[in-house]
Amino acid sequence: MLQAWSRFTREQRRPWNFVLGALAVGTVVKVAYFTVSRKMMVRDAERIHKEGMEHLREAREFAEWSQKDRDARLPKLTEEQHRQMQEYLQLVGKHGLSKTLTEDGAKECLDCPIMTRVKQVVGGPFSAAAGR
Repeated sequence: MLQAWSRFTREQRRPWNFVLGALAVGTVVKVAYFTVSRKMMVRDAERIHKEGMEHLREAREFAEWSQKDRDARLPKLTEEQHRQMQEYLQLVGKHGLSKTLTEDGAKECLDCPIMTRVKQVVGGPFSAAAGR
């Protein structure tokens, strides 16, 4: 390769020098651009993370305060209320909230022991769905 280069005249080398110089300058510019843009993205990601962690801390503090405030204001549940709440949560967990509140959802759950018990106790759209 060097022998071929030495055979070129000065006029023949000039365009090649120009192309190689442009390639080198382009590579340097590209590396510099990506280095700077990477630093900017990392800095921005760190800032966003820091702000997010601050908001999370504030949300946790508010949740703790809110829980204490609710506990101080609300009376304790009786055993019957606690049992009813557990049954409701079990129902919603198994069937989803939207199914339990619609007549079509009640139709899909005819064989469920919880829904059967609810139909007997509550009536309403559940009993209408059971009669069909």
